[in-house]
Amino acid sequence: MYDEMVEEFDAFISYNNNERSLVIDVCGELRRRGIRVWLDEWQLRPGSSWQDGIENIITNTNAAVVFVGESGIAPWQDAAMRACLSEFVERRLQVIPVLLPGVSEEMELPLFLGQHSWVDLREGISVEGLDRLQYGITGEAVSFKSVIKKRTYNINDAMSIIEVLIANGKDINEEYPDDEYPDEYTPLFVAVKYNKRDIVVLLLGQNNIDINKRNRYGWTALHLAANAGYIDIVNLLLMHREIDPTITTNSGATAAYEAAFGSDEIGIIILLRNAGIDIFQNSTFDYFTPLMVAIWRENFRVAEFLIEEASIEHLNATDSNRETAFFKAVKQGNYDLVTQLLQREVDPYRRPTNRASQGREIDLYEAAEKGYFDTVKRLIAERKSKGSINEWINTSLPPYSRTALSIAAERGHYEIVKELVESGADIFARNNHGRTPREMTLRRNRHIISYLEEAESDRNKRSI
Repeated sequence: MYDEMVEEFDAFISYNNNERSLVIDVCGELRRRGIRVWLDEWQLRPGSSWQDGIENIITNTNAAVVFVGESGIAPWQDAAMRACLSEFVERRLQVIPVLLPGVSEEMELPLFLGQHSWVDLREGISVEGLDRLQYGITGEAVSFKSVIKKRTYNINDAMSIIEVLIANGKDINEEYPDDEYPDEYTPLFVAVKYNKRDIVVLLLGQNNIDINKRNRYGWTALHLAANAGYIDIVNLLLMHREIDPTITTNSGATAAYEAAFGSDEIGIIILLRNAGIDIFQNSTFDYFTPLMVAIWRENFRVAEFLIEEASIEHLNATDSNRETAFFKAVKQGNYDLVTQLLQREVDPYRRPTNRASQGREIDLYEAAEKGYFDTVKRLIAERKSKGSINEWINTSLPPYSRTALSIAAERGHYEIVKELVESGADIFARNNHGRTPREMTLRRNRHIISYLEEAESDRNKRSI
């Protein structure tokens, strides 16, 4: 077994030794972009069999880059290209010819190479040429999003590439499809999501950055940062001269609402209050206040802070079901919050509205909500016996547009979550706030979060 092949690579590099210096320069640029290249000089241990190394990498990599310079194709490259041809036929290995400076217009590529579109570096190593080569290797066009998301980038290298993209006139407010990933709507959204503080600073320093841009659910970058608990990025966003911190989502949620939902970071609530946000403002959809949200999501430090800061009017506010913060604390069984609210002299006698049955088929949803595993299995089996269940199992119910999977994850019913996912429930289905089942799961149910993260990763791989 060839020991050096344990590591994975994105591309195998084939070249004539006469072009060694140029090839190393290009490979160095690719490495700076986070692309893992197999170059014999870098990977082969002295004394190792280069033939074994090449055979192993060609059969295990995703792409082969064949450099052609003024010296033409070296004899050993012929053997490598035959191996590449075999892999191209068997598994569609990407083969990318690269023309180096000195190659004449008259030079004919070998028949096999001539069938593939090439990357032209005859005028020198250019950003455009490297972008095209990167696209050929990874299948992903170079964009702000691809640079920010790629974990293998050194942050300084990523910053350099972004600066080049900006200098070349790339739109820093470019929009990405937000149906599946609304939290990756623009480069700024992506930088916030992945907590890339230095890149956020770079983007905010551009005169034409649209800091208040909203995705399909009405979120801004500030909502996203507040929800994620990134206090440094929240502070950076709030310091920008164009920020409008009072923008609400399509459901009428403020950045304070999202902060109370996503984290237990009191500092973010204080920053938002100091920026002029009403930290007690309820959403216009379900009338939840940030205090109610913090209690529901078990962010109790934030809840304690809000109780101390709130007026009695805010403390006695009710949501669309006439539930108060006090009632939610009682449901949570949080003695400390109940005591704190009573000390503030809240009204403990307000009662929620009894929700009558709305006369529709919600058996699966109700069973998932209440944790009736056997009922869930029976209902799924019955539906399968009648045909496809995809539409039925993914039905979302008003008023929150939640599916059975979403409510099961929120309630912490692990076995039901697994049963639903294995039966075809959509793990990316979003409710009216734009949250997936994983994002609705309470942090203490880490086993459900891990399971859903793995399921999301598996489905992403299958979709590639």
